[in-house]
Amino acid sequence: MSWRPKANAPVQTLSFGDAAARERAGRRLAEERAAEGEIAMSWNAAGWREFLEAKAAAEGADLRIVVHEWKSGRAAAGTTTDAHSISVPAAVEKYFKLRLGEDVREGTDTFRHLDLHLRKRFAVLFKGHMLHQVTSDEIRDWMNGLKNPDNGEPMSVVTKGHHRKNVNAFFDRAVMEEWVRANPCVRVKAPSAKLADEEDDDIAGRVIPVADLEKLFKANRDQPVIGRMALELFGGLRAASAERMLREHVNFEDKGLTMPGVRHKSGKRKYRAGHPEALWAWLKHAGDRMWTEVDEGSYGYLKTQAFIRANVTNPGNGLRHSFVSYHLALNRNTPLTSYLAQHRRSSTTDGYEGLATEADAKRWAAILP
Repeated sequence: MSWRPKANAPVQTLSFGDAAARERAGRRLAEERAAEGEIAMSWNAAGWREFLEAKAAAEGADLRIVVHEWKSGRAAAGTTTDAHSISVPAAVEKYFKLRLGEDVREGTDTFRHLDLHLRKRFAVLFKGHMLHQVTSDEIRDWMNGLKNPDNGEPMSVVTKGHHRKNVNAFFDRAVMEEWVRANPCVRVKAPSAKLADEEDDDIAGRVIPVADLEKLFKANRDQPVIGRMALELFGGLRAASAERMLREHVNFEDKGLTMPGVRHKSGKRKYRAGHPEALWAWLKHAGDRMWTEVDEGSYGYLKTQAFIRANVTNPGNGLRHSFVSYHLALNRNTPLTSYLAQHRRSSTTDGYEGLATEADAKRWAAILP
């Protein structure tokens, strides 16, 4: 049996052993609805458990009197904020205001990740919730259901873990600020390192075949987006860094790339030199249009269109994974590849060994305008 507690509310469902039991429950629910109104339709296990816990804590006292006394005490103490009066989006905005005044700067990767994880994903999904209504099960379902917006595939274990970390920190602060009484995220386990390691074993599926890379760059040879795509495929940059690079960060004379801390994942300034000649050939070919017509706001869309134009599939971070695989196969120099890819540990680079042949790596290096 399924029903909605009120218009546009999520559907609630109960299962029964036979049709007769279902009909009896349906009649009882209809009678309660007629007698009590919509409140009879809004029962849920979490709310009932909270009510029973409150009754037990009150030791038999009338809960309405307990609440009245509690509010009176808070008012006398000058604390009038009701923990049940703040919505999830409002709490997220208060959290951002606190963090921006303490340890986060706009424009940094930390800010961008918080904005994406909390404002654009968590607060959007839970926009109809008051903060105290969010449950562990709902957070767990939200986290497990996260999809990569570029290809619709499930997000990686590591990325889900980053979302969980930011939501947990948000609720920890909410408890400290007395916006809510408890952090529901503490019962949501972070994805295991073992699962992350198993995902790393699937890197091979994220390396784009060299024939497809040849098609991709040929089909988009004169598109302004090709320069930033070259920063990924031949420069080893992450997409987030490639889209935020400015013309002044590219040193053609010394053939080096500067990545200011505010534009780089680590938050620290990086400088890299020693890239394949193909990078400089494509950057020179792309010219000013890669800087004037493609920016942080448009790069993702234009790159997607480039793959569609060439009829090539992007397996997710495919350009960067391909850089590491082909560069390592061509040079057989793990420290150099690790350095250019900005891997913190050489063991990360080791995971790409054997994913490309030397022959294909030579074809990769020969992809020129």
